[in-house]
This record gives sequence, C-alpha cells and structure tokens, in this order.
Amino acid sequence: MKEEAPQDFYYREPRLEMTVGGRFFVRLTSFFLYGVLLVLLVVFLLSDINWMQAVGGLLVLFFLDRLVHINRPEWLLGRAGNDQLNIAKYCTPETYIVLERAIDRAILRGGDWRLYLLGGLLKRPEVVRVFDRLDVPVPDLRRKIVEALGEDDLRLKKKDVLRDVGELMKAAFTLARHHYGYAVEPHDVLGALAVTKDEKISRLFTLFEIDPADVETAFIFAREAHRSTNKMLTHAVGRRHRVMNRAWTARPTPLLDKYSTDFTDLSRLGYGVLLVGHEQEYQRLENVMSRPGSARALLVGDPGSGKNSIVQHLALMISKDRVPKPLFDKRLVSLSVGSLTAGADAGEVEARIESVLEEIRRAGNIILYIPDIHTLLRTSGQGHLSGADVLVQIITSGDIPVIGATYPQESKQYIEPNREFAAAFELIRVDEISGADAVRYLTFQSVVLEKQFGLVISFGAIKKSVELAKRHFHEALLPSSAESLLAETLARAQRAKQRLVGPADVVKTAEGKTNVVIHGADKEEAAALLNLEAEIHNRYIDQEQAVSAVADALRQYRSGLALPGGPIATFLFVGPTGVGKTELAKIVASVQFGSVAAMVRFDMTEYQDKQSITRLIGSSDGAVTGSLTESIRQRPYSLILLDEFEKAHPDILNIFLQVFDDGRLTDNAGRTVDFSNAIIIATSNAHSQFIVEQLQAGADAETVAEVLKQKLTGSFRPELLNRFSDIVVFRQLSQEDIFRIAELQLAELSHVVAQSRALEISFTRDAVEAIARIGFDPVFGARPLRRAIAQYLKNPLAEMILSGKVDRGGRLTVRYDGAEFIFE
Repeated sequence: MKEEAPQDFYYREPRLEMTVGGRFFVRLTSFFLYGVLLVLLVVFLLSDINWMQAVGGLLVLFFLDRLVHINRPEWLLGRAGNDQLNIAKYCTPETYIVLERAIDRAILRGGDWRLYLLGGLLKRPEVVRVFDRLDVPVPDLRRKIVEALGEDDLRLKKKDVLRDVGELMKAAFTLARHHYGYAVEPHDVLGALAVTKDEKISRLFTLFEIDPADVETAFIFAREAHRSTNKMLTHAVGRRHRVMNRAWTARPTPLLDKYSTDFTDLSRLGYGVLLVGHEQEYQRLENVMSRPGSARALLVGDPGSGKNSIVQHLALMISKDRVPKPLFDKRLVSLSVGSLTAGADAGEVEARIESVLEEIRRAGNIILYIPDIHTLLRTSGQGHLSGADVLVQIITSGDIPVIGATYPQESKQYIEPNREFAAAFELIRVDEISGADAVRYLTFQSVVLEKQFGLVISFGAIKKSVELAKRHFHEALLPSSAESLLAETLARAQRAKQRLVGPADVVKTAEGKTNVVIHGADKEEAAALLNLEAEIHNRYIDQEQAVSAVADALRQYRSGLALPGGPIATFLFVGPTGVGKTELAKIVASVQFGSVAAMVRFDMTEYQDKQSITRLIGSSDGAVTGSLTESIRQRPYSLILLDEFEKAHPDILNIFLQVFDDGRLTDNAGRTVDFSNAIIIATSNAHSQFIVEQLQAGADAETVAEVLKQKLTGSFRPELLNRFSDIVVFRQLSQEDIFRIAELQLAELSHVVAQSRALEISFTRDAVEAIARIGFDPVFGARPLRRAIAQYLKNPLAEMILSGKVDRGGRLTVRYDGAEFIFE
C-alpha cells in the first residue's frame, strides 16, 4: 500500500550549511571529546573509588548505546507522522556522507553535484550489485561520469545546490516510506536521482539503456536480503500467540484457534505479506472494515488475482498499527470451514459453529475472514450441514466483522441469487495486477528463489518472465504465471549447473512450454522465413496470392512488426469448394505451431440459430462451457478455422468483431479469453461463381478481391470485413494443378507405406495422370482425389498386403494400362 509523504516536510541539515573547514573543526572536536571520554572510562573502571566506578559504568552504557545506534538515523520512518518534519532526521549517516561529499566537490571543483552524487553512490557495494543486476557495466558508467564532469563547467551557489538537494531528498523520503524502509538510505537517494529530470543524469541513463523505474525495483534485492535476515532471527526467537488487546478487554478463543489461522499472529512473526499493486482494492477494504456496524466486505476475483494477499496485508498493517483507529488491536482470523465441519455429523457441526461464534462475540476484537465463502451458500439449507445456516444468519446480521472471498463464476452462481446475503456485503472486485506491479512482486520473490535454488537471477530475467507470461501464458494470472515460468527456468538452470539466469534462459523455457519459436530469428531461421513461400509450395500447389499473404503475415509476426492487441493474423479465404482453403490452413498450423493438431475447426453451418451462441462462449451460469473459448483457454497457440463462415447467425458473427479487433472475448461467465497468440482463418464459398468467371476472363486476383469485398457486404457487415488482415481469393484448380496435387498425395502414400511396411512403392507418370483425371471434378475441385486414391490404389494395396502377395521390405511399381492400375 503506497503511503504519501506529508505535504509540510522539508530537508534541512545544518552541517551541510557549514563550510568545509567548519565541519572539519566540529568533527575534530568530536573525535577529541570521544577520546577524552574513552580515557576517562578506562581510568574510572580501574579506580578503587566506588563513585568513579559508577561513572565508568555509565560511560560504558553510553558507548554501548552509541555502538548500537551507529549508522542509524535519529528517528525511524515507522514513527514519521504526517505533521511537519525534517527529513534529515530520518537519514542514515551513510546518506549524509554521500551527500556531503557530492556537494563539497561540486562547490570546490565545479560541475553538476548530481554527477558527483551518482559517482559516490557507485562506490557502495549494494549499488554496484544493483547495476550488475541491470546488466550495466559499472566501470564504463564511472568512466562516462568522469567524462561528463570534465566537460561540465557549471558552478552553482551553495544555497542553490542545497535547495535542489532538498527537492531530491523529498523524493527519496517518499520512496523510503513507499517501500516501508526504516530510514532514508543511499539506495533511496539513487532511486530519487533516477527519476530526476536532470538532463545529464537522463542522458547517462539513456546511454546505458537504464529504465529509471527498474532502478527503484532492482533495489528490492538489496532491501529484502537485509529484511530476510531479520525475519530469520525473528523466526528463530519466536513469539507467543497474542490474543489480548492493549485495553485488556478481549477474551481467549481456543476453539476458534483450533479451526483457523491468525494472520495477525503470522505478521508479528515476520510472515506478513507486503502488498504489491491492488492499492485501490486495499484502501476500499480498509475503509469498509473501519465502518461501525457494517464492516463486511466481499472480495471477488479469479484464482491468483491476489484476494488472500490483500487480506494478509491488512493483517500486517494491523500488527504495525498502520490502520484507522477502529481497526487497532484487531485480530484478523481466517476460518477453515472444511476443518470446522470435518468428521462431524450435522448436530456436532452446528454445535461447533455456535461455540465458535460465541467465542468471537465475547472476544470483541475478531475480524473473520472466510475464503471460498460461496461454500456456505452451496451447503446452506441442506440437512447434513445445518450449521452453515447459522453462520449465514450471523454474517447477514452484522454482529461480526466479516471478509469473504469468492470467484466470479461462484459469485454469480451462488451469491448473487441470494439477495439478502449479497446485500450484506460491500463488493470489491480484484483484478489481475499490472505488468509493472508483477515485476516488483517477482523481484521480491526472487530474493527467496535465489536462496532456494542457489542461483543469481538477473533483473532482465525477471522482466522477461513477466513479459512472456503476460503474452503467452493466460491459464494463470500475473504474477503467478510469471513466477511459475521463472521457477521452471531456475530448475532447468540448476540442472545445467549454471550460476546466472538471464533473459535468454527464460525464453528457452517458454519455447519448451509452448512449442512455439519466441526468440528473435537467427540467420538460419531468417533465411527460412524469407523463403517461406517455397517451403509451403513443397506441400501445397498453386494459389500464389494466398501463400504470399500467409507468408507475409508470419514474417511480420516473427520479426516483431505485427500490430499488438489482436490475433497474429485473421484471414478470410474465399473461393469455390475443393481449391485448397482448408489444406493451406493445416500447413499454416504446422509451420507456425509445429503440428496440424494445433488447428481447431468449427463448422459454422452448425451455428445458424441465435441460441447456438451458447455453444461457442458458454452459458451465463457456467453449466455449459463454450467450445470456442475453452479451446483457446486450454490451447492459446492455435489456428482457429471457421469453415463456411457466412452461414453462421449474424449475432454469432458479431462476437468476432471484438476478437478480430483486440484479440479478446468475454464468455458468458464473465471470463476474458485472449486470442493474441492465435491465427484465425475464416473460409467462405460466397460468390464462388463470380470469382470463377472473373478469373477466367483474365482479371487479376487483387482486382477481383476488391470487387468481391463490395459483394461480400451482402453476407457480412462492412466493419467485420474491415477487421480481417486480408481477404484472399482462391482460384479454381486446373487439370495441371490436380496432377501436381496427385504427385504430392502419392508421395505421401509412398512415405506411409515405407514407414509402416518397409515397402518401396513408386508410381509411373501414366498412373499419376490417370488418378488425377479420375480424381478431378470441376465442381468439387481436388476433394474427390483422396477418395479416388483410396478406391483405386489403397484398397488393392491393402488386399495384397493382407494376402501376403507383397513381402515386407520389397519393391512395388504401379502403372496404368489404360483400363486399370497394375501393381508389379
């Protein structure tokens, strides 16, 4: 949860206002006095006089206190209120030192004090480690700073420098509070310096491709590594379960403790959840739970959206007293309904629930959290769990502060129909966090993952994990999908005995999971893409315009030039039946997604009535899943073939407007499905006769496509046609085309026979010509060809194999004698 710094705050450090000589004198005097006190301590402790020994003991305590507070600020940030305050009192001595040196050098030597400050920060090990994480060569950065200072003849008055320092320290103070730091440390100063609008600093960061936001996030490594040490100490020491509030008005809850988890206890033990993102949702939850008499909130979000994290963060803030007064000393307890009802009959369950509720009432300081609260309504009213009815009644009565959590589908199915129950809660929707927040979250988690796997994770690997998860893995929300991808990458790197995990390692893992090429095309792949038409024509005859359109789209996608937000490509293939529309779709699926099995075919003649839309995108109650939405949800890397698209009901055609435009579709259960990794090909036979006539008359395909687009408005809305990447016209196949297709299909048959029977089979030219004539139909194109091959070649060959007339490993030649096919 982000904290805003108070409006009336300032930075004033009297030592910086002194001259260099003045500070030297003060420092020398301080050292002299400490030296005198140290001598007196030794003399007094060795003395036999009691009062001198007592004074010596006091001096020992004084030096111990100074030793304990060395490198500590005068005040801790946790105690900073929103009243007027001096930021200098919250800065560590190291922060003061780097500022002092930068200011002195700028005044004495000339040049921008910010450059001196950046150079001084780069001498600190934690800062160097952060730039290493960002893959920034620190020696080169230092050299550029020196060069920039050599070219800089700027000389500022000290009062102007101190004014600018004050503004910088305000930003550093805000960052430190935002990250719940104990003080303003040097890395907070660097974070503030990174977002400064100073031209010289910005130029340096641009030169080394440093994103200012990444600097702030990368410091999480240093900050959390320190915090994790403190957590280990806290866990080792341990703390007692605390039920009593500071007013001593609460009561113990032994039965509740048995069936629940106290989140506030976990927070005091150092297991609290620091929230990343969801600031608005948390603030709403805090406000609702602070309301007297109606403190009931319902969090609704998909699995992994962060509902539990928001609740656990509230517990953390309660344990730190960073909440409104009505929430002070509260215990946030997560009730396990499953444990409460396990191993008991209906009467025992009801007795347990009533006893637990009575404990909560008597305690007076309990906030009850019920995950999957819809389970109460699913079982309420059934004889075997009548206790659920008691719990529902108590919740709706408002006697106990309650936080519930559920999923969108379950909310719609169980909670919304129960109007009294739904009205008792303030609904808070919890959506997926942003990519930037996911990067911050994963940086926090990387501190733990590094210790778990014994590897170093570069910041680039974290950003790449989030980028690829957001683009390619939609079965889980961010940050869960990115964390899963990074963890799998770490496991692979550990097996390979790597030390450092970088972005390329994440890309390799993602490619293994998706079976899709993600990395940039190397020379060999680039050459293959440039010759993609030839590769397709090795398996596909003619239709040059269609092949070129498909190849162009795939090249744009692989080179990173495809427009974001929509599917990889959307095509409308128009032409007579049997001209290769479906066959080209299969080849595209094989080329882009590695297998023909990646093609999902929908016969749109089955979706001619309005009601059939439910079969595509599911029913509102979730009882019927959508065939289209589920196929993409389960396999986002697919080619969707919409066969005979023009025959679908107009309302069904309308749902594809959004899909073609931004690559997203919301099903009837309210879940959004992402089509950005899919290719969509719609086929149509509309105006086939017009196409045949125009092409036979000598019109070129592009001209026919433009005229056809106007004619297609009779079958499709203009806005739908405009959303296709390309409308591709397929011409009718000639007898020569059928001959070449026959050669391909017979070569495929020869390969299958060789693999299964080790039989070498060849076809003479007259046999190929004969099967091409038999399998050609001007109306149905090449479709009858496979049936002809099956009838005249496969059937006789199968009989020969089964009757033993053909030996395994033998040779066979097929020829045509003018009347029949001869196998010899």
